[in-house]
Amino acid sequence: NNGYYVKLLVLSVPEDKTRILEAGKSAEFLGIELKIVGDKSQVSQFSSSELVSIIDNEIEEFDPSYVFTHWENDAHKDHRIIYKAVQSS
Repeated sequence: NNGYYVKLLVLSVPEDKTRILEAGKSAEFLGIELKIVGDKSQVSQFSSSELVSIIDNEIEEFDPSYVFTHWENDAHKDHRIIYKAVQSS
């Protein structure tokens, strides 16, 4: 991470905890913080305003210099939803 403080937000928690464990191991390997901020198994279960509020709160708390998110035409529906919420934040 080149000395930068990086925070990775997870907005959905799958019922199978394997993906969360893998994300935690990856974050540790990369030297970044993993923060789970969602409590639903699919991003599509959130309203747009809920997602924007969650992201707004994290941006306000963390005050990042840069925000990276998914590509707007990502094949995964949840990733496209997150892209739109980040753009609205």
